[in-house]
Amino acid sequence: MSSRPVSGSTSVQSRPSEPVEASDPPPDGGPVLRGRHLGDGVQGEIAAFKGKTADGSDVEVFSVSAQASLRDGIDAQAAMVKGAHDWEAGLVGNRTSMEAFTAKATLSTKGADGSEGWNIAVGASIVAAEHTATWKGSSATLGFGAGVGFEASHGVRDFDKDGSPEFCGRIGVRFLTVGICIEDLF
Repeated sequence: MSSRPVSGSTSVQSRPSEPVEASDPPPDGGPVLRGRHLGDGVQGEIAAFKGKTADGSDVEVFSVSAQASLRDGIDAQAAMVKGAHDWEAGLVGNRTSMEAFTAKATLSTKGADGSEGWNIAVGASIVAAEHTATWKGSSATLGFGAGVGFEASHGVRDFDKDGSPEFCGRIGVRFLTVGICIEDLF
């Protein structure tokens, strides 16, 4: 299960891009058709619905996205339904996500946790759920699902932008995904 969105605040979006054809959803959500040239690659997505609910949850229905670049690698995902909700509990930030009838294939330098390093994934799921708890820059992820596939990643990030990197690792096999990012490892 990958929680990395194609749009939003990813490093892909921060590089110069030239829209090929774009249709951003209305603020409360709607259909999306978007394509862009990324200097060294391309990115595109289409969705019957993509947006936020009244409580701020992210929702995608009948979505397909793909990205290919020399720097970041390749990534393709398709989903019937995906959703995620961010919430706070004291000093801990939480993200809970669920998806149904999804498929993905990734060979890239971007991890699902936002780290830079290496990431390989291939799989399909009937249903899956994942939860990530974040405190300061560190995080822990646990996910369960019904499907087939494999994912593994390792990388470095600075989630809290304090200049101290977090070292991240993630592995998923069939029905279980675990991941961890630890700040100040050394």
